[in-house]
Amino acid sequence: QVLAAGAASDDAGVGSGPAGFLKKAAFVTTPMWISAVLLVTSDIRPQPLPMEPGQGGEPQGPDVPGNVSARIRWLESELQSSQAAVEEGQRRIRALEAALGH
Repeated sequence: QVLAAGAASDDAGVGSGPAGFLKKAAFVTTPMWISAVLLVTSDIRPQPLPMEPGQGGEPQGPDVPGNVSARIRWLESELQSSQAAVEEGQRRIRALEAALGH
C-alpha cells in the first residue's frame, strides 16, 4: 500500500524529477521576480535640491557641503528636538514609577 501511495503521488505530477523541481522553483520565486520587475520598471528619481532664488541657482540645504551654517542650525534643532523627546520619556518613566510605588 505504501508503494501504491508513492506511485499515486508520482502520477499527480509532483515528482522529484527536473520538471517537479522547476515547478516548485517557479512557484517559490514568482514573488521575487514580480518585485524585481516592479523595481526595475518604477520611475525612481533623486529628489532635487532646493534652490535659493537670489543665489545664482546654487543648491542650498543641510546636506550641501558649502552651506555649513545652515547645517549647524539644522543639527542644533535636531539635537534640541531629540533632547526634548528624551526628557519627555524620562518624565513618563518617573510618572509610571510613581504610580507603581517604586
